[in-house]
Amino acid sequence: MELRQLRYFIAIAEAGSFSAAAARLFVAQPALSVQIRRLEEEVGRPLLLRHRRGVTLTAAGQGFLGDARQLLAQAQMAVGRARQDGTPDRRLRLGLLPSATHGLLSGLVSALEPLQPSWRIEALEMPTQAQIDGLREGRLDFSLGRPARSDGAVQALLVHDDPYCLALPAAHRLAGQQQLSLAAVATEDFVSFGRDRGANYFDRTIAMCVESGFSPAIRHEASTFSSALGMVAAGLGVSIVPASCALIGLPGVVVRRLPASRHRSRLALLAAAERRHPLREDIVAIARRELVRLRREVRRAMSPA
Repeated sequence: MELRQLRYFIAIAEAGSFSAAAARLFVAQPALSVQIRRLEEEVGRPLLLRHRRGVTLTAAGQGFLGDARQLLAQAQMAVGRARQDGTPDRRLRLGLLPSATHGLLSGLVSALEPLQPSWRIEALEMPTQAQIDGLREGRLDFSLGRPARSDGAVQALLVHDDPYCLALPAAHRLAGQQQLSLAAVATEDFVSFGRDRGANYFDRTIAMCVESGFSPAIRHEASTFSSALGMVAAGLGVSIVPASCALIGLPGVVVRRLPASRHRSRLALLAAAERRHPLREDIVAIARRELVRLRREVRRAMSPA
């Protein structure tokens, strides 16, 4: 049994399909299938039920999932202890969404360095689900992500409302309005993420459009909010983005408020539930201050000139 087989199995169980797990792991789907088949042969029981819409866990698979997570976490910790070679690990490993780097990273770094000059920050840009995997497996200490649901192995230390807004080309006929309804752009082309890149964002923004009485015509797909704003600036369409995207400041784009919705966008400071990092109190205090500053700067960026 190989650690990669455990990692592959956990990814498939969480993603609900081989194709989604392969995209998350950056592994070809046939190779993923081969490794899972070998794992099931070694276990001697089927772990997954394959069907047209994805996979579900068998009874054996449900029991095996918890053990697999524990084994993988123990292996990660063993590697970390061996690498330390008796010296304390002074790295602060921070997972970040691309959208969080614009408004928060510089403030976190500049505030932490004078407090803890002996610590080295390692920032890794990755999607929220990859952050959760990294925290659970001990590869990250903290992260700034947008979790879709609660996870017993990961806890949110701080949660910041970052409401969905509408990004428009600066020359758009509606760009002069400070607040818009989604119904006003029902006939526009939309820029969005594919569901495989951001299921939480995709599902919530589609639901917002349906609540407004239409199904969006998604003509262009982006991989980050920065690239989505670039497509909007080029006049390819409009896009639903978190309010903090107003701080990216891309020329040719305006970000306008939308009415409050039950489908919320939240940015959270995340940490593993069972591990307490020595810098936890410092990180929480700094992040709290930075989120207050972020809220203030977003409000200023979206105010009339």
